[in-house]
Amino acid sequence: MRALLKFGVIGILINGMFFLVALWQLDIGFTPWMVNAVNYPIAVALSFLSNRSWAFSGRGSRHGMLLKYVFVYAVGYVGCTLAAAGLETLNVPDIAVLIITLFGTAILLFLALNFWVFRGAQQDPARPNG
Repeated sequence: MRALLKFGVIGILINGMFFLVALWQLDIGFTPWMVNAVNYPIAVALSFLSNRSWAFSGRGSRHGMLLKYVFVYAVGYVGCTLAAAGLETLNVPDIAVLIITLFGTAILLFLALNFWVFRGAQQDPARPNG
């Protein structure tokens, strides 16, 4: 449960920052899929550093962790961008597209990170929930 809360804090901070950037990008003429295409890779790098060092610290071996993380986010990137493009074709308002893709992707990413990328927690007995 502690990892979920920390993941949430990191997500709120990083996504909040990129959401504000996205609003500016929409204002200057970007479409939602373009916003995702530009911002997603930068947010992934910040997210990996933050999640590895805080939300999921002490979990699993570092061997292969970055590759798994990049794979999960690459799949998320494609899915998020395609979802944004699809919602655009359905004439969903731009702000709603950003919100739907942000929260939908966040849920799927947490599950993949928690149960695959950072699995194998070596829990400290003094800290029972992570």
